[in-house]
Amino acid sequence: MIFSNACSIAKYNRVLASGLGAPAGIRYTRIGAFFDRTPGALRNIPFCLDVTSEEYRNLWPQKHEPWCAELEVFHNPYAKYPVPFELLPEATHWFEEKGEKICRSVYEASILWSKTLTTNVDKPAPRLEDVQANPDLDKNVNILE
Repeated sequence: MIFSNACSIAKYNRVLASGLGAPAGIRYTRIGAFFDRTPGALRNIPFCLDVTSEEYRNLWPQKHEPWCAELEVFHNPYAKYPVPFELLPEATHWFEEKGEKICRSVYEASILWSKTLTTNVDKPAPRLEDVQANPDLDKNVNILE
């Protein structure tokens, strides 16, 4: 099974903005949670990042958000014609090996969920503390006003 929770207009905008820069006067802020790969971890790692920032771009070796980020492939161990790993080399692959469920990813950072806020650059940028204190922050932001 091939799955993505990030096939959206927001993804399209982030890929372009992280690679080429945001259009003049516009800020893209991505708010969400990283998958914590620490063995035994039970919680995610929250984040709030400007899509054009170095910190955001450094999440990926290409130095911009790739199209394949958040693409997940769940391999069926009983498939008659299994999907080869090489078909989607940058996807996150979930498979069984020696009775154990394995997750293999090219990218160190895996995003579980996110929202992308599009705002004017002359407005204050959202901060993680603001989002954690007010989860409905994006509903109260005057987008491009």
